[in-house]
Amino acid sequence: MDRRDILAANPVEQRRGYMPGVSVDPGRLLFTAGMTGRQPDGSIIPGGMAAQTQRTMERLQAILQHAGAHFSQVIKQLLYITDM
Repeated sequence: MDRRDILAANPVEQRRGYMPGVSVDPGRLLFTAGMTGRQPDGSIIPGGMAAQTQRTMERLQAILQHAGAHFSQVIKQLLYITDM
């Protein structure tokens, strides 16, 4: 079974060893890690829950594109959204 790591794009995540995705049998399955609505420097996005959720989805879209996929191919998505 072939595996391809989808590496973090921003320096904050790279320093922490964060890997946002792993493609198994590249082109067949893609697993993504948990994500938050943060800016590349690690700070929280201003604008509340809606802006943070938008940023999270943009990050997910970038990972999908890097793996050669898009949202229309997503089978399951699990979201935890809290207003703290």
